[in-house]
Amino acid sequence: MTASDIKRTKQSGKQVINVYGYLRASTKEQNANRAKTVLETFACQQGFAIKEFAIENQSGTKLERPELMRLLKTAQNGDCILVEQIDRLTRLNPSDWCLLKRELEDKGIRIVSIDCPTSFAFLTPSKALDGVMNAINGMMIDILATFAHKDNEDRRRRQAEGIVIAKADGKYKGRVQSAKTVEKCKRAIELINSTKMTKEEASRAVGLGVATLYRYIKDSKLVGS
Repeated sequence: MTASDIKRTKQSGKQVINVYGYLRASTKEQNANRAKTVLETFACQQGFAIKEFAIENQSGTKLERPELMRLLKTAQNGDCILVEQIDRLTRLNPSDWCLLKRELEDKGIRIVSIDCPTSFAFLTPSKALDGVMNAINGMMIDILATFAHKDNEDRRRRQAEGIVIAKADGKYKGRVQSAKTVEKCKRAIELINSTKMTKEEASRAVGLGVATLYRYIKDSKLVGS
């Protein structure tokens, strides 16, 4: 949003509450910044500016996420947390979702999600939702949160079923290690071969989990067990 846009917004008398963008990806290999442009474009179209972005690589199935917890402490009554989709905020099980929702409600923090148009009214105090619309919006967000959790559970179930089939066929090789992890494994093996370090000592020296090193050694057979 440009300075002139903000100026026009102020001149029009339209009051805008604080909006915080929340961006999440499940793993470090994924780009949590991917949706930043989407949120910025939406903000510009709706005529408000995003005060701050919180970006993290954490599973949506975890309630205790550092950046999300920070937002809950920073945001005040009436402020909004903007997400691209509800599944960016939550893939929590029902009990944890209730805990998060209660925390948001107790602090008066609103959730605005681009995939839930009924939530857009929270962006302008003059268009505050009445009792009926507030209930409908809450129901819509609950439904989307339930779908997000179910989608995650279904994906994990299908993955587990696929692993069982692959193991039965002798085709399962486990999770593919990243290039960075492979490089650490190679450095650890060099230490083992050149200094006679134990696998545990070499793993600690390169900042690697010993189980990861054992798995790499088993797959590559570069070092005797």
